[in-house]
Amino acid sequence: MFGPWDLALIAVVSIMVTVIAYVRSPEWKAFVLLLPIPFTMAVMAVGKPVDATNVVGLVFLYVYMWSVRVLCYTLRLPILLSIMIAASLYCGASALALPLVPTTDRSFWISAAVVFVFAAAVAYGQSARIEQGHRSPLPLWVKVPIIVGVVCLLVLIKHWLQGFITTFPMVALVGAYEARKSLHTMTYHIPFIIVMILSLMAVSKVTHETVGLGPSLLLGWIVLAAEAVFLFQRTRRQPGEHRSPMP
Repeated sequence: MFGPWDLALIAVVSIMVTVIAYVRSPEWKAFVLLLPIPFTMAVMAVGKPVDATNVVGLVFLYVYMWSVRVLCYTLRLPILLSIMIAASLYCGASALALPLVPTTDRSFWISAAVVFVFAAAVAYGQSARIEQGHRSPLPLWVKVPIIVGVVCLLVLIKHWLQGFITTFPMVALVGAYEARKSLHTMTYHIPFIIVMILSLMAVSKVTHETVGLGPSLLLGWIVLAAEAVFLFQRTRRQPGEHRSPMP
């Protein structure tokens, strides 16, 4: 039922969500969300090179997090109901888009350019807020089995969503509940996640035929790490509300 990469994906996502649950700082919660480890594991679990579906899924990821925030904070719906509605929107949009999104190289680069502009525009138009910290009161022996069970169910649907599963908000699905008092901070970081994962995708797309899927993702991580350092240093200089997207 589960292959080696499926098990690795379950382990990584479960660990990340557990960290989000027990770290109090909203910025550190968002930093954990920022790590594109689940994306890498999901690509290896699916076993297919990145294409336009992976890119379009990044927009759906932002819409998911934004929807949870609006449903919970603006419409005052319970957080669990907000997560269920937003996740259903992601799955529905992915199912509708899957037969419509071409998987050619040209469509990948066009969609990557469009999504990059989208992320840059969103990042430019938003500002950070100081939000309340929160730490789960449940003991680990209760919390971890719940998290692992939810993640296992998510991995089971990977073949249905295909490329869209790589950007499915696995961490954010459970993490949104654990960060329910700092959803704006979580949403604020999504455009930065999009830009970084786009870089990883681009490197993998260019190199996977030469070095293979796994090594191409590793090369993408090298570029991503350099980009993350640059982003951290640049944004740390910005005062006040435009402070670093990383803690």
